[in-house]
Amino acid sequence: MLHLQTISGELLRGVREAALRKRVWFKALDGVERGIINLTIGVVERVRSPTLAREVSLILEKLREALKSAFVRHVEDYGYGKLAGVIGVAVSFGNVAALGWGSESFARLLAVNNFNDPGGRSQSAEN
Repeated sequence: MLHLQTISGELLRGVREAALRKRVWFKALDGVERGIINLTIGVVERVRSPTLAREVSLILEKLREALKSAFVRHVEDYGYGKLAGVIGVAVSFGNVAALGWGSESFARLLAVNNFNDPGGRSQSAEN
């Protein structure tokens, strides 16, 4: 959850503009959620209420997920799963040093290789 001092009208305005620009504002949020953000922007300078902060944080998390690109989703869905599998196989062969392979860049490499494979993006992380 965001800290109370960090939720400001300016932050919410920026998030709303980004969501409108990426065309996810209406797709990701229902009318009540959009209303909460719009009213918060118009009425308060900084969110001080823990209840409002909790609700706004949940809405911002929904928008954050909706704003992710297809590639970022592929890295999260396929890349990290495949990375865990590669590390598991290497460790099963006795390569204990493989436990240090768990980096974001390696997961991205695996996802890029799969993303650019003509048969890619349809394969699951178990393959």
